[in-house]
Amino acid sequence: LVEALSKHVMQIILNCSGHYVILRFLSKFGYPYTRFVHRALVGHCYDFSTDHYGLRVMKAAVDAGPHAQLTNVFNCIVKHTNTLVENQYGNYIIQHLLDVCPPPITNTIKEKLSGKFVRYSKQKFSSNVVEKVIRHSKQGKQKKRLNQRGAKKNIVEGSTDGEEKDWREIIVRELCEKADDLISDKYGNYCLQTALQSATNDPELLGELTRAIIPHLDSLRENVRAKWNKLLCSNAR
Repeated sequence: LVEALSKHVMQIILNCSGHYVILRFLSKFGYPYTRFVHRALVGHCYDFSTDHYGLRVMKAAVDAGPHAQLTNVFNCIVKHTNTLVENQYGNYIIQHLLDVCPPPITNTIKEKLSGKFVRYSKQKFSSNVVEKVIRHSKQGKQKKRLNQRGAKKNIVEGSTDGEEKDWREIIVRELCEKADDLISDKYGNYCLQTALQSATNDPELLGELTRAIIPHLDSLRENVRAKWNKLLCSNAR
């Protein structure tokens, strides 16, 4: 079966009916039988990530794992991060990796987006990734606080965990610099709202974001301005 499918795996994955065969195969057979699928994903990573059927197989393969054997697949996807986030299908595989991958992979995704968060916030598909990254970074910050004692111990022992970037702060501050542009943008304003929500329990960061937003409220329509005033008040409590 593996030999038969592997001969035409790309055409099968990109086919309306054929991709269901691969999905079923992934659900029924584990590694190492799924290696031919992994090899195909690496060889045609961009084609699959930007295709409706290919995306379904990519996500299924990532979920089926094992993650230890998917390093090449992850690296190949991450390599195309900046193009995929702007694609109607590709943005979903990047969001999926943020959900399931370990910090070395998710941090690499954030590194590739760094410096471009404002630009991506103003585009339909990539704005969803920006919101996802902000929420993911907030969760990472919360986990880091819960494990603070362990982290301190690791630092003493020579670990670099304590030097990990605070991506929530990096992203929020990057958005702060262009708050005037984002607050009136049909996609960017949602990223700004998500940034505001992520800073709720950080008075310093919340203050920076609030000070960046308030001067631009008068330029908004009355109903939008009222909405922002409500958001600012509720997050300040």
